[in-house]
Amino acid sequence: MSFHFTCPQCGQRMTMNFETSQVYCPHCGYVRRDEISALGQPQRPPRPARPTPLPVITYQGELSLRARAAFDTGADLVTRGDAAGALRAFVKAAEIQHDFADAHLWIARLSADPAQRMQHLDTALALDPNNGEAVRLKMVLTGRLTPEQAARSYNEAEPVIAQAQGPVEARADVLICPRCNGNLVVNLDKRRVECRFCGYSAPHVGPDNAGADLLTMAMLERRAQPVRWNVGQRLIVCRQCGAEHTVPPGKLSAHCRFCGSTQVLLGDVLQSFEQPDGIAPFALSPEGAAAAIQKALKNPAQRLANLFNTNRVQSVQVEGVYIPYWVFDVNVEVTTTQTQVLNGILMSDTTKGMDLMPEVAIPGVKSPTPGLLMRLAPYRLGDVEPYQPKWLASQPAALYSIDFDRASLDARELAAKAMRRKHERVVENTRTDERGRQTTDVTRATVRVQNMIFQLLLLPVWIATLTEVDADVRLALVNGQTGKVAFGKAERRGGE
Repeated sequence: MSFHFTCPQCGQRMTMNFETSQVYCPHCGYVRRDEISALGQPQRPPRPARPTPLPVITYQGELSLRARAAFDTGADLVTRGDAAGALRAFVKAAEIQHDFADAHLWIARLSADPAQRMQHLDTALALDPNNGEAVRLKMVLTGRLTPEQAARSYNEAEPVIAQAQGPVEARADVLICPRCNGNLVVNLDKRRVECRFCGYSAPHVGPDNAGADLLTMAMLERRAQPVRWNVGQRLIVCRQCGAEHTVPPGKLSAHCRFCGSTQVLLGDVLQSFEQPDGIAPFALSPEGAAAAIQKALKNPAQRLANLFNTNRVQSVQVEGVYIPYWVFDVNVEVTTTQTQVLNGILMSDTTKGMDLMPEVAIPGVKSPTPGLLMRLAPYRLGDVEPYQPKWLASQPAALYSIDFDRASLDARELAAKAMRRKHERVVENTRTDERGRQTTDVTRATVRVQNMIFQLLLLPVWIATLTEVDADVRLALVNGQTGKVAFGKAERRGGE
């Protein structure tokens, strides 16, 4: 059945205000009091309130005795309930040792001044980017989490996965000409939206919403939600002709089967997906994609395969689609240890530094396979434009089925491997001086991921179906910017 809401006052269908997340009745004005996130979800028993934590020292460096004494004084005053005295002690500890992140965190906890709290939270996070407590406090201070949601985020368990029964009501934007109601297209050369019927043309610009998010904040926000919805079809009402129809799973955009207008999903009543942050327009035409495939088929590896499999291509069908990618910038801490052994005496020197692995792009879909999509890298992410639905007037877009939390694990693994190749090397150099003393130098380096920021980007992919002379069918993907080609395995049509 469909996921609808019926007004208890007048019996008419209710709808959702996407700006306030309220479900209301447009007929009689009734507003549903419970939150959208609680609709039909499995109920968990109430969790006891989290007690106020006691001040502890997590600082890893060399802490001065005066700073430790001031912090211990503040901790003692916290247990006695003297918040004002504790605040003065923690301020003193931070003044004595500015890189004492624990002191800055407790100043932010106890201060009543929002500006002072934000200043010390920013300092604590600059000193310790993985400090989950500082992240929570900042999210509450900025309004991203409520205090109740922050308390729920301490729960290490994942949100309950709930399956929506039937189509879920959604809102969509219709891509039509405001002058003649004709279909719009994107002129990539001019960066304008145009109507092929009446000649309407408008600049193709959107709001600057291509902002990256800190992974730690996004994970805490996810943990604070009690339920995570798994949605199949979404039900929309066409704003062009008024027809009601469903958008298939995995689609961000679709055509109305009655009037043919392009519909782009903006959200659903369960808030089950996020809008993209940016989009990289197609720079390669369908003819250019077909030419790139023909060129790739002539490389030595493909020619050798033809000798054994007779996979000569008879026809090529090309379709363009925007594929969602989670793109991460990964900051790592690099620890380099140089060890020297001189006649059995060990001497070592350790240094730490930071490095950045930018633009780690992880596909957000399961089909085409992520492994095949990864072979299209790299993309020119400098060409990314702020996302707005009108970018999809000419090409459809897929909706992500792999969320950012799962994608972040792959990004972390790829970044760690790349950083190890760059930094983690063992060099042993043994030499003997003029006195006959033997010296062995060893250099080792390790990496540790510190923090990650990410965006959801739509990247252009041409998907080609290659029909071979022996009736086999192969999938070929083409990077819509660079023309790089990745081939799948040949299969019998219909899975024979």
